[in-house]
Amino acid sequence: MLTNTFITLAIFCVLIYFMFGASRTALWVLGWVIFASMLFVLLNQMNHGSGNSTGAEATKTINDLRNLKKAAILFQGEHGRPPLPREIDSLDQYIDPPIVARVFSDDPYRRYTNIMLSELTDVSGYTRRYVGVELNPEVYGNVNIQKKIAARTDELGLFQETASGNEPPVPYKSGLNVYMEIR
Repeated sequence: MLTNTFITLAIFCVLIYFMFGASRTALWVLGWVIFASMLFVLLNQMNHGSGNSTGAEATKTINDLRNLKKAAILFQGEHGRPPLPREIDSLDQYIDPPIVARVFSDDPYRRYTNIMLSELTDVSGYTRRYVGVELNPEVYGNVNIQKKIAARTDELGLFQETASGNEPPVPYKSGLNVYMEIR
């Protein structure tokens, strides 16, 4: 994109040079064209950079959920049983950098206000285990971030509510609670 802009600018400068000759007007016009095009390129790059933060925040949330899921699986492998909700702090020993300790800090700009472990058994006896995060509304109140997370719901199996009884879990569409099933 940037290379094409500069090639076009070079061609345009050569055309202006041949149209006006080597006069002072040609140099003046060339100077302003170069200045305007560089300003355009810089402003365009700034505009593209500002929209990517929502995708980055969504990716951080998804990665944190994956890490919490892996930590729960490692906990189960080490202890022979899944972690209980009261043992959520012990998941940090499997994650670097720790996620759980940051959640329960006093920082108002932390990403999550809560991390949840839940276990539900349906009527047939099948037990589903979930790990979830409650997004901080101060940080994730932006609907665009929630849309970026929702765009990956099918791919990653994200839910906004866990299953209950015979009801299947509700796929994530929006909201502050995001769950991932631990298999």
